Amino acid sequence: MRRDESGLDPPPAPPTGARLHALGDLRIFDAEGRSVASLEAQPKRAALLIYVACLPEGSFCPRDQLLALFWPDFDDERARNSLRTSLYYVRRAIGPGVVNSRPDGALETDAQTLWCDVRAFEAAT
Repeated sequence: MRRDESGLDPPPAPPTGARLHALGDLRIFDAEGRSVASLEAQPKRAALLIYVACLPEGSFCPRDQLLALFWPDFDDERARNSLRTSLYYVRRAIGPGVVNSRPDGALETDAQTLWCDVRAFEAAT
């Protein structure tokens, strides 16, 4: 890696694919580089994406944990429906393969298809 004039290694460039900028102003881009304003305008859906994307690489989040965090006042059926609906819109907006369900139902993001500035920051520190 080339050092810049300050002698510090520059941060790695985001790979191709979807990008999530959660530090500072929220910005979400799909794999084609288009801004996903529809997702940015939906706070709970954006927060769901941020929460799962900011997990350490290789980690996952059980659905029950997400239900308790995002829909604590809903009964189980209504909360699960809300999660399914939110995931549908997140996946539709940002693209397939970004938020994945594991065989046990837990959710994870693929670092190869979604670059997240929080993960990049944590990896650099």
